[in-house]
Amino acid sequence: MESPSRAGCQQNRPASIAASIAQAAPTRFVALATPIALAVSLALTLAGCLVGCNSQPTAQSSASRITFENALGADYETALAAAVERADDAKLLAVSSETFSQAHFPSSWMFLFYSWKRASAYTVHMTDGQATVTDNPGFSLTQEDFGAIADPAGVDWDCERAYNQAIEQLDDQGEYLTCRAYLMTYVPEDDDPEADALKWFFVFNDEQDLRSIYLDPNADLAPATTLSVDGSTGKVERGF
Repeated sequence: MESPSRAGCQQNRPASIAASIAQAAPTRFVALATPIALAVSLALTLAGCLVGCNSQPTAQSSASRITFENALGADYETALAAAVERADDAKLLAVSSETFSQAHFPSSWMFLFYSWKRASAYTVHMTDGQATVTDNPGFSLTQEDFGAIADPAGVDWDCERAYNQAIEQLDDQGEYLTCRAYLMTYVPEDDDPEADALKWFFVFNDEQDLRSIYLDPNADLAPATTLSVDGSTGKVERGF
C-alpha cells in the first residue's frame, strides 16, 4: 500500500511538473484556445459486418485521433545541445507536452534540464525544430539526486509508440478529447524517486483542458484518466 505522503505527492504530480518546467515562462502553459468544432458520429453497427465483428470502444476510437510525435529523437538532441551551451553537465530531468494534444493537433515539446555545476535548471521549448532556452533558477536538486538521474537512452518506447500502446487499454464508452504527456528521469518528491523514472504518463480529459476547447453540448465524455507506460518494457498501468 502506498504511504499517504507518496499518494499525496502523486495526486499533484502533473501540476508540480508543469510548475517546475514552466517557472521561467508560465504563459507557455496556457491551453491553446483554437476553436475546433468536434463532430464525432460513432457507428454502433456496421452494414455488412460479419457476425461476431466488434467495433472499437468509444474511448479507444476517440483517443486514437489524438496524436503525439516522438520526443526523444531530433527534438531532444536539439534541446540538449541548446542546454549544454548554458551548462556542459546538463542532464534531462523531464520532458512534457507544451500543452494538451487533441485530434490531429499534436502538442510541441518542452524539456527541463539541470546542471549541478551551475545549480540551475533550464527549460527548453521546441517549436518547428528550433530551441528556445530559458533559465529556471528556482529549481534545485541535491548532488545525490543529480547523480541518480536516469539516462533517457534507456527509453525504448518513445512517446508515439507508448501512446498507441496505452490507448489499447481504454475500454470506456465516453470520448477522450484531450491528452497531455510527460516523462521524468527522476522524481525527487517520491518515497522511491526511481520507481516512476522513464515512464510516460498520459493524462486524458483534464478538466482545465476541456474548458479550453469547443465542446459539443451533447458529447458523452469519458472521465479524466491517467495511464502510464514503462519506457523500457511498454507495460501499461492506470493511475500514477
